[in-house]
Amino acid sequence: MANQDNLRAFSLTMISLAWLELSCSIRKKWIGHHRRSLIETEIGRFKKLREQASKQASAGRKLRETDN
Repeated sequence: MANQDNLRAFSLTMISLAWLELSCSIRKKWIGHHRRSLIETEIGRFKKLREQASKQASAGRKLRETDN
């Protein structure tokens, strides 16, 4: 009985590892194919965050100037 449980656990582990390897392979190919659009998306997101930070900084400066 213990051998069957061990075999079942081993089989499930091997299936899980095979699935993980397959999904990583697919993801790697997808990222390689769409790398440019992913990078452009990240650059766009970074620019938006930078603009927001700049607006917040200028709003903070204006607040400090009006307080003085």
